[in-house]
Amino acid sequence: MMPSRIGQTRTAQFPLVFWISFPRLIICLFCLVVMCGCFGKKKQRVYTGMVEGEEVQVSSELPGKLVEVLYSEGQSIEKGAKLAEIDHKELDAQLKSLKAQCKSAQEEVDAAKARSASAQQNLDRNKVLWEKGNLSDQKYQDLQSEFDFANAKLKATEAQLEQYLSNVERLEVQIAKSSIYSPISGVVTSRIAKEGEFVNIGSPVYRILDTQDIKVKVYVPEKVMTKTSLMQDVKVRSSVAHEKVFAGRITYIAPKAEFIPKNIQTEEQRAYQVYAVKCKILEGYGVLKPGMYADVILTLE
Repeated sequence: MMPSRIGQTRTAQFPLVFWISFPRLIICLFCLVVMCGCFGKKKQRVYTGMVEGEEVQVSSELPGKLVEVLYSEGQSIEKGAKLAEIDHKELDAQLKSLKAQCKSAQEEVDAAKARSASAQQNLDRNKVLWEKGNLSDQKYQDLQSEFDFANAKLKATEAQLEQYLSNVERLEVQIAKSSIYSPISGVVTSRIAKEGEFVNIGSPVYRILDTQDIKVKVYVPEKVMTKTSLMQDVKVRSSVAHEKVFAGRITYIAPKAEFIPKNIQTEEQRAYQVYAVKCKILEGYGVLKPGMYADVILTLE
């Protein structure tokens, strides 16, 4: 009978099995670590779009000849800066005349108030005599009529004064409108009217680009929209700025999907439904300008 080698076989094979399994175990652990890292890592999507800016058209609120046009195209301006002025000499003369009329009307009002007060006192004093029978009805009626006339005269002069004051206020508003101010901070993109030119109400004088409201418009696929929301922070970069990254924020998401425009992507990609998304650039004013292409980097959970 041959001796059993079962124990010997197990003893001899154990080191071989161990050394064969150990590398596999290391590889499995490594893959597990990598997979865990991938699950926890945030994904990024990059979409290319065009930089857009809002332009404000500044128009005249008063008809007249421009006597000053202070800014040229390309110049930066601050909100509230005076842009131009319309000739208001005629309005100034009218205002001066009206103020003189107001002064005269005020004097008439003061005199009418004094006459009305005197008539009131006279009526009150004689009323006692009339009630006691020491004053005739006719005389008392004359005093009453005198008071009524003085009071009516006072109301008429006060109404005239109010009319003059109203006209003064209206003219002062018109004169204030003769100076045209910038409603925003930005850059002049177009100076439409020139000095010496006559403008009407509503005539455009300037177009100003709002440099504080620069956006990048991109088109995001439907499958990404579920992970995109308003006020979400994004990153914006452009080759013009040497790939520098700027902070941005989503401020607009189209309410419905559309096919991507022909001038943005290839014909194959235009078959997909996308949503227009606008991202406001929070920094880099003056670097990224309308018409430039820029990348929007979305970070997805």
